Amino acid sequence: MDGIAVIGGGPAGSTIAALLAQRGFEVQLFEATRFPRPHIGESLLPATIEALELSGAADKVRSAGFTVKNGATMAWGVNHKLWTWYFRETNKSQPHAYQVNRDEFDRILLEHARESGAHVREDTRVQRVCFDGDAAVGVEVEGEMHSASYVIDATGQHSLVANQRNSKTWDDDFRNLAVYRYYHGGSHMSGEASGNILVESVTDGWLWKIPLKDDVSSVGVVADRDTAIAAIREQTLDSWFDNVIASSDYTSTFLTDAQPIGPCSATRDWSYETDQFTGPRHCLIGDAACFIDPLFSTGVHLAIYSATIGAALVKTTLDTPNLAPLAAEAFERQYRQHYGHFRELARLFYGSNRSIDSYFWQTRQITGESEYSPRAAFVRAVSGQASNGYERTTLFHGALPENFTRALSDVELRRQTRKGSLRNLNESSVLRVPDTVEIENAAIFNGELFEQGEVVRRRGLDDIPVSRFVATVISCISSNAITVRELGEAMICEGWSTEITEASLNPTLELLILEGIVEIRQQ
Repeated sequence: MDGIAVIGGGPAGSTIAALLAQRGFEVQLFEATRFPRPHIGESLLPATIEALELSGAADKVRSAGFTVKNGATMAWGVNHKLWTWYFRETNKSQPHAYQVNRDEFDRILLEHARESGAHVREDTRVQRVCFDGDAAVGVEVEGEMHSASYVIDATGQHSLVANQRNSKTWDDDFRNLAVYRYYHGGSHMSGEASGNILVESVTDGWLWKIPLKDDVSSVGVVADRDTAIAAIREQTLDSWFDNVIASSDYTSTFLTDAQPIGPCSATRDWSYETDQFTGPRHCLIGDAACFIDPLFSTGVHLAIYSATIGAALVKTTLDTPNLAPLAAEAFERQYRQHYGHFRELARLFYGSNRSIDSYFWQTRQITGESEYSPRAAFVRAVSGQASNGYERTTLFHGALPENFTRALSDVELRRQTRKGSLRNLNESSVLRVPDTVEIENAAIFNGELFEQGEVVRRRGLDDIPVSRFVATVISCISSNAITVRELGEAMICEGWSTEITEASLNPTLELLILEGIVEIRQQ
């Protein structure tokens, strides 16, 4: 069978190429440019480093001398004073990330893919993906078709497959423009925060200042696209940018003695997602699949994460074809949930800023309902699988809309109520499973591939993979309201030994009740 074609050598393409080559597949990676190449987006998350451990590239990133990022400092929320959060507060295993020079970072990952066994072809542009019906069968390069057993679109915002199929949906909540420039010199925050990204809200939008190595800083403005373009046409790109920086309280101070490196650059920051992330024998990863506002530095993280689960999808599809449909469904669901978590968080965070009164901030206040209820939106923002614990810190510095404040109180109250109900749990307690909870057969990501398993599925929340024992517990309760004693008997009838049932049933019930998956019915 033909090898695997990866289109694009950025973080997503390089990572999936390395993982698949390490797993014994023949991989051809086609990159349109030659590395190193300039690229915007330098601030990583701890979860990104954790994901790079799987491909073996993490140590190379650590040894590159990039600026250590312990957290973020912001002027945002109910007032315009600086406040800081640190990764170590909620992530003991990975207490810092890095501010990376993307040209060097991307080159490290591409070289790692090559060293892992992928055949890397730079200066080689893929014109289109070739399909037989819905199934990808290869790629066209310089007018020649190269057949492939699987095609991976990692073309970034070029979104080759999505543009071929006109399947990109733009997000009206994030119609922004990003303008950026690099500076040499200036000053930074001190102490533990010296390597932090600075995010500051201003009248026109918000600013970032990222301290890179060699005393270089990346500085950018995210502004409303239409308003910014109109203003830039009346001035110039550089003068508009300079005026926005001058309007800031903190960023401008740090740049007092800094020297700009070259002119400003602009890029569209309009978020989107494609209609389908997968199809027969192909998938889309990184920005080729979706792009979310850069407020929480999630671009590279989503690229690496999608490459990790994408490699598992490819391996499962080619090695275990009968599991391919479930694996594709699991990939799509997990990737969209990951993306949706960050999207909802960004939407809430924009809506919670009250430190500046301007057109930009008024139009981003949350006044109506989203596709989720306030409670579901808040839970989605603070408890998604991508959560590293900093979400509550960032949101609580803003002024959440009243309905979201009520949602928070509701979430906390329900959990405390469930915790209190455990005191009354005994053999006579009657159990039930809410109508919103289902056990579904699904493909489960195990770190290298997808395997057959079961998940708890709840509306508006991420799937929870469960063991066969837990799935049996939920199924026995779902079939009928049942007492704890009757449940134990039913588990034995289902084939579980008396020893396993007696040892595992009560701890399992306690966890399921705390999560709201099982309820103790009031007598």
